[in-house]
Amino acid sequence: MRFSTSVVLIALASRSGSANTFEYIRNLVGEEVTKSEEAKQLKTGNDFKEDVAYWERLLQATSLLSITTMPSTSPSTSPSASPSARPSASPSAAPSAAPSASPTASPSASPSASPSASPSASPSASPSASPTATPSASPSVSPSASPTAAQDCEVELSVECISNDGIQCDEIFPEAQICEQRPSVLTMGYNGGPCGQSFNIQPSTLFQCFDLVSAPGAGPPPLTGSAYIEARASKDGELFFAGVVEAGEEFNITAMEGDRIAADTSILIRQGTGPDGPPMQLINYHTSCSRNLFLKDRYGSTQVAAWINDAQGLVDCITEVIYNYDIRNIGTVDATLSSLTATITPPGVALNLTDEIADQVVGPGMNFSIAIRTDIDLTTRTTYTVEATLVGKNPAGKECSDMDTLEFEAGTPVFGLPPTPAPPTVSPAPTPDPVGQDCIVEASAACVLENLAPCSLLSSLPPFFFTCSFPNLLDLSFIFTGGTCADTTSTQPGFVCNDLAPIVGPATITAVGATSGDEYFNGIVSPGSEFALEGIQTNPLDLVIEFTVASANGETLQTMTISSECTEENDLTLGAVFGSFTLSSYRNDDIFVQGFQEAAWAYIAKNTGTIDVDITEFVAITNGVSASPGETITLAPGEEFPFEVPQLLSLIDPGVTYTGQLDVSGLPGPCSSSDSETVTIGLLRRSDP
Repeated sequence: MRFSTSVVLIALASRSGSANTFEYIRNLVGEEVTKSEEAKQLKTGNDFKEDVAYWERLLQATSLLSITTMPSTSPSTSPSASPSARPSASPSAAPSAAPSASPTASPSASPSASPSASPSASPSASPSASPTATPSASPSVSPSASPTAAQDCEVELSVECISNDGIQCDEIFPEAQICEQRPSVLTMGYNGGPCGQSFNIQPSTLFQCFDLVSAPGAGPPPLTGSAYIEARASKDGELFFAGVVEAGEEFNITAMEGDRIAADTSILIRQGTGPDGPPMQLINYHTSCSRNLFLKDRYGSTQVAAWINDAQGLVDCITEVIYNYDIRNIGTVDATLSSLTATITPPGVALNLTDEIADQVVGPGMNFSIAIRTDIDLTTRTTYTVEATLVGKNPAGKECSDMDTLEFEAGTPVFGLPPTPAPPTVSPAPTPDPVGQDCIVEASAACVLENLAPCSLLSSLPPFFFTCSFPNLLDLSFIFTGGTCADTTSTQPGFVCNDLAPIVGPATITAVGATSGDEYFNGIVSPGSEFALEGIQTNPLDLVIEFTVASANGETLQTMTISSECTEENDLTLGAVFGSFTLSSYRNDDIFVQGFQEAAWAYIAKNTGTIDVDITEFVAITNGVSASPGETITLAPGEEFPFEVPQLLSLIDPGVTYTGQLDVSGLPGPCSSSDSETVTIGLLRRSDP
C-alpha cells in the first residue's frame, strides 16, 4: 500500500484497545506480524504507555513518525474550498474507491470538486524523513539558484627596499668618509666628463685638473666608451696603473707590496686603447690622506671609490640593503604559494625565490614575507628596478598570480656643472621697456668652497685632533691677524712675545730655526691671510722657531718665539693665538689637521626674463658687511652677473654662523629679487689620540 502523505495518524483510544490498535496498524503497514510477536509485544493491557512506545518505534521504523487522535467516522461530503492550512485532524475512515488516474504535473489552481474515487496505485518511493512542521502557504514561485561556483584564489605582492637601519633605499645617502692614513690601494671610478664636474675640498695648490683640448680629436673624456688611463706618482713618475677602462668601471692605484702609494698622484687619460692616444685630461691630486681625501670625491672624470690602509682597513661605498617581498592573501580561501621570481637591474640578475615560499599556505587576510639581503654601490647615483612575479593556487588547484615593480634611486647625488659666467655689459642709460614685456631678475647667494663645492659639506667632516700631540711635525700654518702680544690665548710654557711698534697693513714675516738658523718662511702677508712653515722635520733640532714681523721699510714691529714640539703641554692647538698669529693647521707624517677653510660667497644676479634688464641695485651683505660692484650692469635675457666675497671658515669653533644675502633691483619695471643663506660650521673635538 502506498501512502500519499508523510504522516499517518493513529489513535490509541484506551488502555483496553491495544489489540484493535495492533490490528489496525498491521492493516495500514501491510506487514505480517506473527501471533508470537503479538503475544510477545502486547501485554494484557496493564501498561498502556509501553504499548504506545512500541508502536511509535514500529511506525518510526517504517517512516511513520507521529501519532494523533482517532480519525473521523466518515469522509467529508465534499472537498474543502481550498487546501487546509494544516493537515486534517484524522485520516479518512476508508481508502478511496479507486486509485487516481495520475497526479497532475503541477498543483491544481483549486481543489477537486469531490474526493478521488480510489486510492493511489502504489505508495511513494519513500516517505519524507520527517513531517513538515506546517505546510507551505503556496508553491514556490521559481526553483532555487544554481550551486555557488568554487571561490577563486587572490594574492597580492609588494616589494620594498630598506637599509639595515630601516631607511627606504631611495633615502640612503653615503656618509662623508675621510681617509685617515696613506693607503696601499686607492680605487678610483672612471665616469668620463670634463674637469668642471670635480667635487672635493682640496686646495688649488694640491688639486689641478686640465681638459686637454688642443690635440686633434681629444678634449674632455666622453661620458661613454673607454679610455686608456695611466696613474703615476707626481714626484718620480712611478707607475701605479696603466690600462683600458670603460666608463662606469673602476681601476686600482696600487703600491708595491708592503709599501704605500705616493703623497701626490697624477692621472693621465688618453683617447683610444693604448699609450699613444691623444691625451684628453690631466689630473693632479693629493693622495697621502693628509689633506682632505674623502670617499666619493670627484677629481675630473675620476672619483674615489675605495681605499685600503692599516688604520681603517677597507673603506668603500658598498652598503647592504634588504629587499622585502610581502605576500598577502586578499581572497576568501586559502592560497598555497607556488613560485616567486624577481629581476633586479642593475646588475640585471634574475632570482628564483621559489624555494623560499613553495607550499606555504596563506589564509584569507593573512601575510607572508621573505627578506633577501644584497649589496648596492653608492659611489654614483643609480636607478634600481626590481620586477617580481608571484604564483599561487586555491584548494581546488586553480592558479592566481600578481606582479609588482619597485624603482628607486640610491647613491651620491650628481652635482651639475657650474655655469660659465658671461662678462657684464655696462650701459650708460636704461634700455627702453618694450611694450608687453616684463623685467624679471633672480638673485642667488651661496657659500662655496674651491671647485664650487657647498660650504655645508664641511659639516659632514668627522671630528679630529685639535691639539698637535704626534711626533714628526712637518708643517705649521698660521693666519696673520695683525694683533698684539696681549691678544695671546695660547698657554705654551716657553712662548715669548714682544711688541715693538703697532702693526698696520701687510707685513714681512720671517720664521727661522733657533738652533739651525734654517729659514722656514719669508714673505709679505696681509692681515687675514694664511702662511705656512714647511719642512720643519728636515732639521729635528729646531724645536723652537723665531718669528719677526716687520714693516715694508724693514722696521721690526713684533718678535715671537714659539715651540714646534707637538705635546699636549706645548698647546699647539688649532685656533690658539700667538700674538699676531693664529694657528690654523699642522701636518705630521700621515695626519693633516686644519682649523680654517678658505671659501667664498658667490653672489649672482640673473636675467630670467625676455628683455634686457639694467641692474640698478646690487648689494651683497656678508656677515653684516655690505659690498657692491658700484656700477649699473645691463644683462641680456639669460645672462648672469657674478660677484664674489672671500670667506674664511672656522672648523674649530662649534656653532659659528656665517650669513650671506644678495638684494637686486632692475629696470625697466622695476623688478627685484633677494636671496640669502646661513651656514653653521664647527666640529667637536675628538679627545682620544
